[in-house]
Amino acid sequence: MPIMRGGPLKNDEFQFINVQFRWSSYNSRGAEHSIDNVWYSMEAQVMHWNMRYGSIDKCYDKPDGIAILSYLMQVVGCPGISDNPALAPITDKLSEIKYMNSTVNIKPEQCGQSPIDLIDKIVRPMRFPPLIINGHWLKDGNATLFNDGVTARVSLSGDRIPSTISGGPLMNDEYEFYDAHFHWGEENCRGAEHTINGTWFSMECHMVHWNRKYLTSDECLKRRDGFCVLAYLFLVQPGSCQWNNIKFERISENLKYIQSAGSETKIPPNSLSWMRIATDCLHYYTYHGSYNLDNNRSDNPECAQWIVFPTIIPLQLCQINEFRKLKDKNGEFIKSNRRDIQLLRGRKIFLQLHESINNYERNKENVQLIQELASIEGKLESPIDLNIGYMRVIELNPLQWCNYNVMPKKLKLTNTGYTVILSAKWETERPCLRDGPFASSYTFSQIHFHWGETNMDGSEHRVDGESMPMELHAVHFKSDYETQEAALRRDDGVTILVYLFQLQANANPLLDNILRTLPFVQAAHSSVRLTPFLVTNIMRCFQRDYFVYWGSVKMISYRNSVLWVISRKPVGISMEQVAQFRTLYDERKMPLLKNCRPLQNRSNRNVFHVCPSGTTHATLLPIPRHYSDTCIQGHVADNDKNIT
Repeated sequence: MPIMRGGPLKNDEFQFINVQFRWSSYNSRGAEHSIDNVWYSMEAQVMHWNMRYGSIDKCYDKPDGIAILSYLMQVVGCPGISDNPALAPITDKLSEIKYMNSTVNIKPEQCGQSPIDLIDKIVRPMRFPPLIINGHWLKDGNATLFNDGVTARVSLSGDRIPSTISGGPLMNDEYEFYDAHFHWGEENCRGAEHTINGTWFSMECHMVHWNRKYLTSDECLKRRDGFCVLAYLFLVQPGSCQWNNIKFERISENLKYIQSAGSETKIPPNSLSWMRIATDCLHYYTYHGSYNLDNNRSDNPECAQWIVFPTIIPLQLCQINEFRKLKDKNGEFIKSNRRDIQLLRGRKIFLQLHESINNYERNKENVQLIQELASIEGKLESPIDLNIGYMRVIELNPLQWCNYNVMPKKLKLTNTGYTVILSAKWETERPCLRDGPFASSYTFSQIHFHWGETNMDGSEHRVDGESMPMELHAVHFKSDYETQEAALRRDDGVTILVYLFQLQANANPLLDNILRTLPFVQAAHSSVRLTPFLVTNIMRCFQRDYFVYWGSVKMISYRNSVLWVISRKPVGISMEQVAQFRTLYDERKMPLLKNCRPLQNRSNRNVFHVCPSGTTHATLLPIPRHYSDTCIQGHVADNDKNIT
């Protein structure tokens, strides 16, 4: 039952009893209370009893036994003023209770319908667990585009893992993809269903997911947590804008084949990859609302958790016009299929943030600063000497490691004749990095190593003028470009994580999986399969306290810009373990004793120290006392625990 507390009620809780109405023969004087001798037409009194006394009967003779909320109502006789819809469920039933002691049941009014206006002034910042979106844009299986006479729907089928979402506001439940469908309007300025601070958008896509703990969709419709809907907002770009949403063409270019209601066509299985543009943003609105079976119904089942991403997906005019060419079951063009904004009715809207709103905005500006340096400092050569004395301290949102706790399906170690590369394949989404210095997500590509002829000269980067025995590079490419080859042609296409090795007396057992297979790849261009293990076993996950700068490396015949992200915590390794890498051979069948590039001038470029922690007097931190404890089963020791 509803309760109220606080205010003049102090620490007591009062439970709802009923609502009573007071009126008279005259509209000018029907309420019991008046304010400054002004009378009103009617009064509604919401009765509550003090739960401290255990029962209603014990409350009537207590001075604090009953609490009444009083609402004053005034009849308005102005033309154009319609009936109050909030009272309709009651006034519509009054004709059935004309006589004393007669009763009638009132159907509860639907008070949690969707869509709504997402107003920043009333949202509640919240820190949910990481939202995990998995499998939606894989290239496996089949995808179908279907015109059901109301909208265009995308379904996924065939030999592919189920596409699921979990985490975030969904608690411990896992939701499986059902379909994706679109809503648009006659005008580009008003076609989406949700609005943000009263601002309209051109189109909206709903990714519907059902709760896997219920056996059927009918059962989900009866449950408050039956569905989860991911909402994506589109905005048509002005005619002068040359930006083209290539990934969305997999859908828009196939709409011409389903113009008639009931028609369908096959589309590429990764046709939902455009959603990553918005999903890469870790901030979203979420609220509880309805799963809209029919836009004309006012009582759609209120069984859905909505997650609305505020990042706007650009769209060309020609792309949205293809949706307006679809026809309904009567052969008429579907010019508009959006539902009007619904009242919030006291519901809470949450805004997922990893930091406070002020920090979030400031950190976004810092990311923009770093990204703007790509075209200038991305042409300067790498590697460089790292010294904490000249670095610029900067605050960024925590670096997010997505899917790094998922075991690869396959691992392969290859001797390229220049280095040794560890590559991997996953059944699910490939791991990627988000947030931190990145404006988008970066997908894992491969890991390789650099070493030298001696233990005093093996790393590419130097620290305070001194070389380290070895260096690990974890190469990532921007997810928007889909392949590393395409990413290499862009200024912001590649980022490399750097781990510097430091000598220690004992062998590092986390390197055993690599070292025990080196004898099988001694010849150039040889490779061997490995028993799968988590790549985080050899590359420690971190969220803060690291270095960032722009540089470049020469690949094949041209130089590529690289955003270097360097871990401040070194990796321990023994002299015997380093020596095993020197047993490999290059293409000339000569021992591969050295593959580190020469040091380059810093040339006054910006080197950032992100979110320092601990001492700031030494460039590198000490080797973790128990390195094997820092990356176990894909989780991070110390304070770095947000791996998704």
